[in-house]
Amino acid sequence: MEIILLFLSLKYYGEWIAIYDSLQKREKLIEQEVIKAIKKVKSNFLTLLDSNYCANLKTIYRPPFGIYYIGNFNLTKLKTVTVIGKLNDINKKYIDYIFKKNIGIIWAYLTKKEISNVLQYYPKNNIFYQLDLAKNYFVLHKEKFTDLLELNVFISEIWEINDSIDYSNQINERLFCGISKKILVISDINGRNISSLTSFANNEEINVSILKNVYAKNPKKFKNIKKLKIIENFDEIKIFAE
Repeated sequence: MEIILLFLSLKYYGEWIAIYDSLQKREKLIEQEVIKAIKKVKSNFLTLLDSNYCANLKTIYRPPFGIYYIGNFNLTKLKTVTVIGKLNDINKKYIDYIFKKNIGIIWAYLTKKEISNVLQYYPKNNIFYQLDLAKNYFVLHKEKFTDLLELNVFISEIWEINDSIDYSNQINERLFCGISKKILVISDINGRNISSLTSFANNEEINVSILKNVYAKNPKKFKNIKKLKIIENFDEIKIFAE
């Protein structure tokens, strides 16, 4: 069954409804097509049926049928926090505290340069979310980063995207926020991402915490989040991390 889920994930570019419909209709598969498709995957793949699948993810609406990953997937079993935004001098002290508590940090929307910046300061317990894992630099050059990948992990429910699919309809944030259930916004994020984040957080009734300086720049951007918490001082990040 794991091979079938992998193939369907590849065939339908991770589109949840298409995969579900295929399973419901018991789509007939051609062995040669299955073998050809799965050979191109350069990462590990974990299905919803696997005992190592994240327990938190199983409770959300439309849990991913499978997760592509490279690195130490066991990090998802740590107590985790999803961090949204770029690391900078203003917010670094908050992340320093979380890191010292041995909490897994899930990073979203980061570029290769920004990922390298994070790893410079925090060499372990990072879970990097990537929408399109096939294009990830560390996946493509994993032999160069053996030690790094033992201490961190890159995850996605999509191996490669299809430009004709609107992935916002299946809410990409369900993967990285679904694992942690704790969301911290540390810098400004674009309108499309905040819209998807708001939809997921409201549907799953998840609290979204945001640093005061980020919120003050554009309060209207976050007005639709039902469970919003403003982090006004350093002591509040300690409570948040508990």
